[in-house]
Amino acid sequence: MDAIAMKTVRADVLILGAGFSGSLLGWLLAKSGRQVVIADRLRHPRFAIGESSTPLADLALRLLAEKYELPELAALSHYGSWKESFQNLRCGLKRGFSYFRQPVGEEFHPGDDHGQELLVAASLNDAIGDTHWLRADVDQWFAGKAAEAGTQVWEAADLHVTGRSPWVWSGTINGGERAVTVTADFVVDGTGPAAVIPKLLGLGDETERLKTHSRSVFTHVRGLRRMGDWFDSQGVSRAEHTFDCDHAALHQLLDEGWMWQLRFDHGVTSVGFVIESPDQPTGSPEEQAAWFLDRYPTLKWQFADTEVVDPPGRWLSTGRLQRLWSTAAGEDWALLPHTAGFIDPMHSTGIGQSLFGVESLAELLGREMSPSERQAGLVAYSQRVPAEIRAIDGYVAACYAARQQMPAFVAAVMLYFAAVTTCERRRLRDEPTTFLATDDRELTGTLTEAASRIIEARPRTRAEADELVAMVRSAIRPWNTARLLEPAIANMYSYTALPADT
Repeated sequence: MDAIAMKTVRADVLILGAGFSGSLLGWLLAKSGRQVVIADRLRHPRFAIGESSTPLADLALRLLAEKYELPELAALSHYGSWKESFQNLRCGLKRGFSYFRQPVGEEFHPGDDHGQELLVAASLNDAIGDTHWLRADVDQWFAGKAAEAGTQVWEAADLHVTGRSPWVWSGTINGGERAVTVTADFVVDGTGPAAVIPKLLGLGDETERLKTHSRSVFTHVRGLRRMGDWFDSQGVSRAEHTFDCDHAALHQLLDEGWMWQLRFDHGVTSVGFVIESPDQPTGSPEEQAAWFLDRYPTLKWQFADTEVVDPPGRWLSTGRLQRLWSTAAGEDWALLPHTAGFIDPMHSTGIGQSLFGVESLAELLGREMSPSERQAGLVAYSQRVPAEIRAIDGYVAACYAARQQMPAFVAAVMLYFAAVTTCERRRLRDEPTTFLATDDRELTGTLTEAASRIIEARPRTRAEADELVAMVRSAIRPWNTARLLEPAIANMYSYTALPADT
């Protein structure tokens, strides 16, 4: 290292990780006049998942755009404005959520009154639709905007702590081309599952207290056949579908878990099996994916002409997805939500919760305030983020427990929609709220109790499912502004997101 030119930097904030949330935080802090360094062990562009936005996430983008006078953020909040403003920033149209219960060894059939499918529209038309983010493009774009604002973005960085109070981190960047030392008053950890700060500080690991237990096998493919085309090929009407079911976070519900399908406009689809069983299937990621395709005929039809494109020619796999650290902030450090914990991609909560975390930390670290005021804010953040993750855990675990009976699964999904629409409504009215309105103890307590009852019941008969549907319908009634679980809708929801004047 002695032969490498040394660079020494003084920063107000060091951010570990240059994903979209770390880079966006750096951008906002630089715009607030802070000296910021972002360090990442990889280079852009790089493959990443966590790609599906939601109305709540897009609302957070618009509010940040207004507060920090960044119209580019507002343009990212709708599909139409994204395509108009960023022709080279790849994305996909997301009109909502679609779900299909796939039977083992048989082709899919929607059932009477759409009993084996569920469509939940989140926007009225394509122009104001949500988006799937091609993270290789989007993360690089955010890192570039942070750099333009004055943040130093260090890629291919290998840094280690060499001091504290203030923090001192030393090492190399650009793959060893340059030695660096950065001294920072505050460190934000956006490293996700790498969890640099939690491991460094020995934070309490609360993962085993979580109810959800899933892992994943995933990739990006080209040529995936559309579920809409399957309906047409079978002569099954889509007349009552409230939007194109492929313009969605599409969920294929399986005995072993479920599968996501997220389509981008350039012909590539993000696909992933999320598996509850730790033991089955076995083998390489490719062998596990093939096992599912042999087991579910409609999925095999979809994949008949596919090519794995990113990572080139291969599938990836994970161990258990769930993680949770006991606390999310201290006097001179904080964890972005994806580092503090994660549950499952079931409800597309990742981008939204990350943006809520960025909003909070940008305020705490970017605005002038007394030390006691900042510390109180960090304590509140530290308690709030794990509480949000535990709430998500309950909603997702209920879906896993109910998936063998589609009516019960739909009821479990509606616990999440009751929470998210309540949060959207409060944000639109400029009322303070946390992600999924977890600060509302009555709402969260009621929904969590309903989720626990579903998890305990694990319904296997239609009668058991019907009892749970009635229970959930009663539980969500005080917050049900979107006609959730109304029998006349028959699982075909035309619009659940809320207009700005609600």
